[in-house]
Amino acid sequence: MIKRPQMQNLRERGFHYITAITKPQIEALLEKKVLQLGLFEEQLAEVEDPAERVRYLVRRNPERQKEMAASRAARQKKLESLVQQANDYLAQHPKAKVAAQEKKLRPKVASLKLAAWLELQAQERKLVLAVNARALEKHAKLDGCYALKTDLPAALASAQVVHARYKDLTLVEQNFRTMKTAELEMRPVYVRLEQTTRGHALVVMLAYRLIKELEKCWSQEDITVEEGLRELDSLCLTEVVVNEQVKDEIIPEPRAALKKLFALAKVELPKKPRGRKLSVATKQKLPKHRPRRSK
Repeated sequence: MIKRPQMQNLRERGFHYITAITKPQIEALLEKKVLQLGLFEEQLAEVEDPAERVRYLVRRNPERQKEMAASRAARQKKLESLVQQANDYLAQHPKAKVAAQEKKLRPKVASLKLAAWLELQAQERKLVLAVNARALEKHAKLDGCYALKTDLPAALASAQVVHARYKDLTLVEQNFRTMKTAELEMRPVYVRLEQTTRGHALVVMLAYRLIKELEKCWSQEDITVEEGLRELDSLCLTEVVVNEQVKDEIIPEPRAALKKLFALAKVELPKKPRGRKLSVATKQKLPKHRPRRSK
């Protein structure tokens, strides 16, 4: 989600945006009559706001609506169980104070996020839960509802296109998750200078691009990229040593499973490595841009 200052910066630079708005913002638009609650249906609806020069796309996800209702019911059931335990304790301990049990349970009501429509009350030597039906209806009216906001004109992108592009955000999040934690492990980053940080990020992005290409190449096989890389990792280089000196290096013939992976990726394996002269910076050969530590 982006805020108003970022939206203004994007406009000044000639860019457009697609973002989601929060539920308090939806509530404010409902009060201003910019949006109507009846528009939140399973089918995508669109509303233009000429004053702000933006479009709103609204929808109610019925599956998400059911999930939220089920979650609320589960939390209520858990609180009811805690209340029952408190009442059992009061019944078994005549000298116990109701106020003490009530004080103990109130933080639970808050932590379970039920205080908006569920009230804990003391009746003689018993605790009860009172449901505020009107507050519950108000609390649940936006279950499963979401609204997108964009300054893209309808001539450039239809409502369906805008909605689809916002849904693509899940792919972006998945990509970043892969770069940070999966095969690439971008984090932690042990670099300090801006140029080395940018270089590290560029290498990771290129590696991710390679992963996406391998996904495409191996899509017809029942294998993940991670599993395929583990298979490729089993291919070793054979060194021919004579009198303790390496005379030759040979890449052995890969087994059938590896051959298929190479063929699908359109990679032709050479018979011999094409030179491996590497220059590695060590403590004895520090890069010039790296300052020495002061004693």
